[in-house]
Amino acid sequence: MEVKKVLKTAFALGTGLAMLGATVMGAAAYDLNDYPSPFITAGALNAWIVVGENALAVDTIGMTDIATSLQLQLAPGAELAPSVQVLGDSFRIDKSTNFLEINEDLQDVISTLTDDDLNALVGGTFRAKDGSYDYSEYLDIPTNSASVQYTVDDDDDDDKHASYLHYNINTAAYTYRLEFATSAESDVVTTSGEQLDDFQDKTITILGKPYTIIATDNKTTTNGLKIDLMGGAIQDVLEEGSSKTYTLDGTDYEVKVVIISDSGTGTDTVIMEINGERTDELSEGETYKLADDTEVGIRDILPNEAGELAGGDIVSFYLGAQKIVLEDTNYLTVGTGDQEVEVNDNDIDDTAVAITATYDGKIKLTKINVTYTPDDDLYIPEKGKLSDVVDDPEQLFTKMIDVEFKGLQTGTTEEIELDANGDDKYKLRFTNDAGYNIDIPYIYCTGSTMSSGDGTRDLVKTEYCDDGAKGAAITTCNRSMTFNIDINDYFVVDSGESSYLLQYKDQDADDNTLKFVVEGAPSGSDTIEITYSGIAGNASGSANAVIPLGGKDFMVWISADSNDQAIAVDLNDDQSIANLTTLVMDTKLGAQINLTLLPEAFFVRSEQLDNDSYDWINVTATCASSVLDFATPGYITSTSSTTTPQAYATGWIASKDADSDDKDGMTRYGIYAEIKDGGSNNPDELTLTYPDDQVEALVYVTSGEVTTVGGGTTAGSIVGTSIFDSDLAAKGGLAANNVIVVGGPCANSVAADLMGNPADCTEGFTPGRAMVKLFPSATGSKVAMLVAGYAGEDTRKAARVVADMTKLQALADGVMEVEVSGANIENPVVTVVQ
Repeated sequence: MEVKKVLKTAFALGTGLAMLGATVMGAAAYDLNDYPSPFITAGALNAWIVVGENALAVDTIGMTDIATSLQLQLAPGAELAPSVQVLGDSFRIDKSTNFLEINEDLQDVISTLTDDDLNALVGGTFRAKDGSYDYSEYLDIPTNSASVQYTVDDDDDDDKHASYLHYNINTAAYTYRLEFATSAESDVVTTSGEQLDDFQDKTITILGKPYTIIATDNKTTTNGLKIDLMGGAIQDVLEEGSSKTYTLDGTDYEVKVVIISDSGTGTDTVIMEINGERTDELSEGETYKLADDTEVGIRDILPNEAGELAGGDIVSFYLGAQKIVLEDTNYLTVGTGDQEVEVNDNDIDDTAVAITATYDGKIKLTKINVTYTPDDDLYIPEKGKLSDVVDDPEQLFTKMIDVEFKGLQTGTTEEIELDANGDDKYKLRFTNDAGYNIDIPYIYCTGSTMSSGDGTRDLVKTEYCDDGAKGAAITTCNRSMTFNIDINDYFVVDSGESSYLLQYKDQDADDNTLKFVVEGAPSGSDTIEITYSGIAGNASGSANAVIPLGGKDFMVWISADSNDQAIAVDLNDDQSIANLTTLVMDTKLGAQINLTLLPEAFFVRSEQLDNDSYDWINVTATCASSVLDFATPGYITSTSSTTTPQAYATGWIASKDADSDDKDGMTRYGIYAEIKDGGSNNPDELTLTYPDDQVEALVYVTSGEVTTVGGGTTAGSIVGTSIFDSDLAAKGGLAANNVIVVGGPCANSVAADLMGNPADCTEGFTPGRAMVKLFPSATGSKVAMLVAGYAGEDTRKAARVVADMTKLQALADGVMEVEVSGANIENPVVTVVQ
């Protein structure tokens, strides 16, 4: 683990190794002058850009240059991989067997983060005066703390309906824990109060930042304990009268020690001047806020005593100081604590400190907990952070914890539409699992009566019903009249594997033929003509014909041997006619549309969710004065896969914003529903956008500076094309993908595979130089491009050459590798490697 963490920070993305042997990689199908082929094919992306999972943010710039350049080569509207990566010290709320769903509690996915998840939680060793104590750090995600929801931020005046990461009011958002493996012990001295002598002036690292314990106070009678810590961005020591300039967050600060006063009583003070601004007289442990809100903190004042060697008084100080006070009034009581964190003399609202310790003549410190519980609902929009919406950034302990919501990861989608056809008819449109665009005349309205079809052509959704009932609400069927499909009627056949919409077009008694049209089928296969023999008279005998479709034979019974007579069809391929059988139509991406017996209703069911349940949406039309409309669709998540549930909620759909009569909502699977308001004279219309796979909510816990790569879906935007090296295997590895690999073997395991995994990952690389090299797969069908240098800046120069393309495209045929060098990143030198 320690070696891994050293590598995360010590190596630049871009070290390399020797070439992989010809026995591993096959003959070249492409040269460098073919670029961007084969990574762009027919105007569409045909590759992944692979970056090391442990790459530092600065090392990803080259990868971003390449991704942006490739986008410009795409045909208009062509899609790149819908991927988002957060690079730096970050952890996505996700496990290999459980990603974060919409409406799912974060804690359901992971309850505690450790140093395996976030480097900032590395823990360490606290070296006290008389002993060393190992400690670990954890970040707990409490139950019901937060979830991603499609909702409205109650503080948004526009009432915009959108996806948010929502933190619940009065519910703990997180708990930071620091736990000692063996209790850290200290003597208690009573020179001034009850101080922990062994802890005084010792350093402990919290969330990756070192802090010095500048004061402690133990209260033996009440079991209270207070620990004052001080840290900062810059720590230094200056002598009285001296000055020095420091750069903090891009701003220069000239710091001068004006005077150090030795009181002789141990309470020494210092006055400092920063960029001309003079501080108050400060004692050890005190801070001063400059006009630009930068804090200066005093760690130690060391006056030169009489008889000491030459030298003036000195002060140890922090620039960008952070003084933290942790206090618990009763460390014997286990709980969330009753004292707030104090930072730079300010109490931080909604925080609580809980210290666990014992006292038997010595303090034995076991655990420190810090919990943040918001006193209001917090809504983090897409691309937002928790630090953007909290009342005080210090509520995120040490300002080294943050949570980022990167939106929803949605792949390919399709639409299921309920479109108005006039004011008295609805059509149901979608693409079926055979890829046919289906346009069903689903329902029409006369007076207050609804029937299936469009008024001239019925939609038959059941077997074994009489003519009078087939288009209206079906409750019973007359067995003596089984032929319910008339000329020009529509009907659905479903084999359990595929489903189709057919129209009965013709019966020719002279030729004994039946003709059907397959709706949406391509020209040449959209008409089925079959031969029949005999007549059934009723549907209890043998079938007179079969409709061959989708690898199945759907049986047909003929009512009479004359032109254009009614027929009966085994709609579900169970080899019989059964009373009140209803059907399911499968869409191209896997949704199921349940065609109910009632003409006004249908259900849409998702594929199985990550939690083994299903989303169901219920759509029910209404009819009044020959005008159609529909009620707000109901939604429920149910474990039932075949039986439509009964208890549907409607609150999931709301107005899109304060100024719109349109409505929308989203289910847990990620089905997006949008209702277009038809006004007072026209029916509303419904579009369900159904994703190929369940939508994943992208929530990251971060520490320190991170960089986001990806997001968006079309050419011309910053689109995610990148994956981590650890993700490539799940996508089939090098053999199944074209890849552009950024960075060398020390930082990118895919690069190591390409280079043969030698023991020394820097072998073959020279400072200031980088390579761009093609590696064809063993079959020659896939190509890997390696863009790697000795250091991160070298890799960036090579990536700039790839992004520019012109130097590669000017190369001669047969060139598979070039070396990139030169000090000017805007015009690097490209040399062919023979």
